[in-house]
Amino acid sequence: MNCTTVHNLISAYIDCELPLEQKQDMRHHLLNCNECSLEYQQLLAVKNCLENTSNAPVEFDPLDALYDRIASEHVAFVSQPSGLYWGSRILMMTACLLAFFCSTFLLFPNNSKSLAQEQHYPLESLDQNISIDQSINVYQASLVLP
Repeated sequence: MNCTTVHNLISAYIDCELPLEQKQDMRHHLLNCNECSLEYQQLLAVKNCLENTSNAPVEFDPLDALYDRIASEHVAFVSQPSGLYWGSRILMMTACLLAFFCSTFLLFPNNSKSLAQEQHYPLESLDQNISIDQSINVYQASLVLP
């Protein structure tokens, strides 16, 4: 038996899958060839290491792990607003409404006097039939229009 044949059959020899005649030829070659004997020893050591490893069952449920990860990411992504957050929003909305009402009352005062009385335009002096040819100011037009 030559080294190439031994290299091809060494794994089957370690697993005891060879017929009796080939086993005897392999043993004879391994006793006489140092290189093949060294390779046999190395493969036998690897096999022994792999057989000694324990296959303890791992209790891992990927679906539960996924749900846990989604829940933790959801908590990290969507934070609950604090009371200070809502308080500042309500305060800002109140300030905007107050500014709106103050500016409305200042721009549009509610006086009982008419505009004609404030500017001293007698209503009788304004002509109700204004033609297009006459020039009038805005105040005169606002008094005439309903």
